[in-house]
Amino acid sequence: MAIGFDARVWQRIFLPVSGKQTALLAIGALSFGAVFVNYIEYGVFAILPAGAVVPSMYHLWLEVLYVVPFLGIVMFRGPLSLAFVYTLGRITSLGNDFAYPLYAKYIAQSYDGSVWEWWGWLSGFGSNDAFSWTVELPFMEFQMTSAMMGINLAVRLAIIGGFFIMEHRIRIGMDRAEDGRHVKGVSVDRCRQSSAVTKEA
Repeated sequence: MAIGFDARVWQRIFLPVSGKQTALLAIGALSFGAVFVNYIEYGVFAILPAGAVVPSMYHLWLEVLYVVPFLGIVMFRGPLSLAFVYTLGRITSLGNDFAYPLYAKYIAQSYDGSVWEWWGWLSGFGSNDAFSWTVELPFMEFQMTSAMMGINLAVRLAIIGGFFIMEHRIRIGMDRAEDGRHVKGVSVDRCRQSSAVTKEA
């Protein structure tokens, strides 16, 4: 994708930090969700049995927790970096969801079932009532199923994948533009040198 006249806007959205910093922040987000969020969440709720009710606003609180460590980026890189912060929050949520059964089984030792079965349920391939719970919001209430979790997972992966694909393409475009300026600069310098030699002759 070529970078047009609004290149600075695209850079502020998709490249608020360097490539190395992006990789470190993505790894940090995954670790934060897997370790810290699970520790906090497990302290609030034990393993939810079938039919358990998740309190109102709980998931809103969880969404805020996912992005809190990365809000400092907005302070230093501007409001357009919120897209990057939101993407890091989606990565944190994946760490939270997929490390939760590991935490329950091997650390809290309150779950003796199959981790693979739990992961299958999170991916949309499990029995609807295996790990189902009731989500209670101020304006609605519904039963969480494996199919819904699978759709949720697909959406999160699409958001993460879409962001980093755009980030990669814009970064490549910037590198090519920089190479073009470098080649042009070298050509101009050579022309000047040739002109100077001709005049001296």
